[in-house]
Amino acid sequence: MNKRYILPFLGLLLFITPQLSGQSVRSLTLEESIEIAKDNSPLSRAATFSLIASKWRYKSFRADLLPSLDLGGNIPNYRLGTQTVNTAEGIQNVSFNNSNANLGLSINQAILPTGGSVSVTSSLNRLGIFKGENRYEWSSTPFSIVYNQPLFQYNNLKWRNRIEPLRFKIAEKQFVEDLEDLSFTVTQSFFDVLISKINVEIADFNVTVNDSIYNISKGRFEVGSLAENDL
Repeated sequence: MNKRYILPFLGLLLFITPQLSGQSVRSLTLEESIEIAKDNSPLSRAATFSLIASKWRYKSFRADLLPSLDLGGNIPNYRLGTQTVNTAEGIQNVSFNNSNANLGLSINQAILPTGGSVSVTSSLNRLGIFKGENRYEWSSTPFSIVYNQPLFQYNNLKWRNRIEPLRFKIAEKQFVEDLEDLSFTVTQSFFDVLISKINVEIADFNVTVNDSIYNISKGRFEVGSLAENDL
């Protein structure tokens, strides 16, 4: 923790006297100063946001281990034109006028021990033919299972399962350490400011004492009971 950010902040809290009428100086204890620094200092906020980012990164990894549901498809795609077709009578240009649409649903699950994934899918397709007799042809795949296994690669999911919990624990410990460092810095700055305040009060007291001694000595000099060299 950088002390130069804490000392001016703490000094302002301890010594600024409000100029508006009806306001009074607020005295802060060490505990109050630490709590204010934890709630408002940029260093405390940076540590908090870093912990939050680590927490959501860990939650994102845990979500990767859960089943996921995907829904996808294509809106009707309309096609009109001609195409060249080889027939027994030779090459002919055949016109077409149709549309195609499909919809698919899949459930996916990552396999932690192997690093692969298994998917259960279902799909529905519709082909609209508008040349001559208008009709729709439907086709579907009610149920299919697909297993995907990367080969000759390390198991990224397995290693992340080991690393991500450790990263999150490190982030939690780092957050506690950052707050302890902040408290230590505030404590140092608090006593630095307190010592400076005491030194100012001692200096003011010494000025008052020296003024009193000088005035007494001046009076003794005027009545002749003190030599000029002793003044």
